Amino acid sequence: MEPYPMTSRWSLALGLLSAFAVAGPAHSQPYLSGSETRQFRDWTVTCNNRNHCVAYAQAEDFQPAWIMVDMPAGPEAQPEVTYGSWNNGDETPGDFRVDGRAQATRADPSYLAFRRASQTRATLAAMAAGHHATIGVPPGETPLSISLSGFSASLL
Repeated sequence: MEPYPMTSRWSLALGLLSAFAVAGPAHSQPYLSGSETRQFRDWTVTCNNRNHCVAYAQAEDFQPAWIMVDMPAGPEAQPEVTYGSWNNGDETPGDFRVDGRAQATRADPSYLAFRRASQTRATLAAMAAGHHATIGVPPGETPLSISLSGFSASLL
């Protein structure tokens, strides 16, 4: 007598196939298949098929700083402006300025190395009309510069 009858093998095979079909990569594909990434000069924007978009820019000349604008979908959604740097091991990024004008910010509750704009709409308007954003660094060092070229187009 066989140690595993043929019906048991078929049951096992069908069980494994159905488990893979439920938990396998096929379910993640529709969510990813509708995403699109576009470049607007110095800004990269990625939107998923649910219209949730993220705009991102890296500091110039490979400096250790970045800005990200998270734009959820829906009429009640509120965008978030987050920035960060990892300059000289300092975990907290400095002040955030657009064309030399300081923007109101607050600590990001999820991670010490990030900060968020506390007056998001005003910061977005300044960024859309601005040329450069800077993130402060320890005294005596040059602020980290991020181009805002293409930012206003990334908001569309």
